[in-house]
Amino acid sequence: MKAQLEQVPMCRDSSFLVREFNVPYFEAPLHFHPVFELTLITESKWKRFIGNHIGDFEVDDLVFMGPDLPHFYRCNPEYYAHNPEVRARAIIIQFSGDFLGSAFFSIPEMAAIQTLLERSRRGICYYGETRKTIIDKLKAIRYAEGVDKLTQLLQMLDILAKSPEYQLLSSHAYAGQNLKDTERMNKVYEFVMEHYKAVIQIGEVAALAHMSPSAFCRYFKKRTRKTFTTFLNEIRISNACKLLLEENLSVIEVCYECGFNNLSNFNRQFKAIMKVSPLQYRQQYVATQP
Repeated sequence: MKAQLEQVPMCRDSSFLVREFNVPYFEAPLHFHPVFELTLITESKWKRFIGNHIGDFEVDDLVFMGPDLPHFYRCNPEYYAHNPEVRARAIIIQFSGDFLGSAFFSIPEMAAIQTLLERSRRGICYYGETRKTIIDKLKAIRYAEGVDKLTQLLQMLDILAKSPEYQLLSSHAYAGQNLKDTERMNKVYEFVMEHYKAVIQIGEVAALAHMSPSAFCRYFKKRTRKTFTTFLNEIRISNACKLLLEENLSVIEVCYECGFNNLSNFNRQFKAIMKVSPLQYRQQYVATQP
C-alpha cells in the first residue's frame, strides 16, 4: 500500500474544515498532509500511530497534530468483519497555518497559540478537564457559522495552548515528504495488523522493508522507540484483553487466538504489559460488573 499525501479539500464558505466521519472503520493508511488537525474519536478503539508513537485510543481520544506528521488509526479487528453493530466515528478540524493570513499567529496576542502550533508537530494528546471542555466545543462548532465559527476555533486553540493536561506523542516530528520511509512503515504496520494471529518471522517483515533482519530491527527501534517483538506482543495482548472481556473463551483459547504458541509465554507477556495475569484481568473486570 502506497503512503498517501492527503490533499485536504477546503470549503468555499469556510477558511477551515470541520468534518465528521461515520464509517465501518477508519480506512486511511499511514498518511500525512500540509495542515493542522484536531481529532476527536467519538466511537471506535484500538491503536493509533503518530510519528514514532504507537499507542491505544478509545472513545473521547483527543489529539492535535501538526503538518506533515505521518499518522493513522487502526480499529479493533471486529470493525473489519462487516459487523453492522459497530461504527467508527470522529470529529476532525483541519486548517492551514496561514488560513488567517501569513502573519496572524506571529502577533503578540497569539504567542501562546504559536507555541502550541510548534509543539503540535510531535502530536499532542489531551486529557482531564481540558479534554472535556474541548469535546463540548467540538460538538458545538459543527453547527456554528460565520464569525462565531471562527471565534470558537480560536477559543479552542487558546484553551489547548494554555493547558498543562497534555502528553507529547512522537519523540520528534517526521517529515511527511519522506515518502519512501512512510511507505515502508505503512507496509510493516499493515502486515502486522493483518497477520498478528499467525507466526511472524522477522525475516519476512524485514523483506517488506527491503532490509536485512538486523538492519530492520535497528530501523524499527529507532522509528518507534521499541523493538519489533515488543510491538507485536502489544498488538497481540491488546486483542487478548478484548477477547478475555467480550468472548466466552478460556485463557488458553485466547492465547492461541491471539498468535501465541504456548500458554506460559502468553501469561508472561500479558503480565509484563498489563501487570496482572490474564485470569486476574478477567476477574477484575467481572468484579466491577453489577
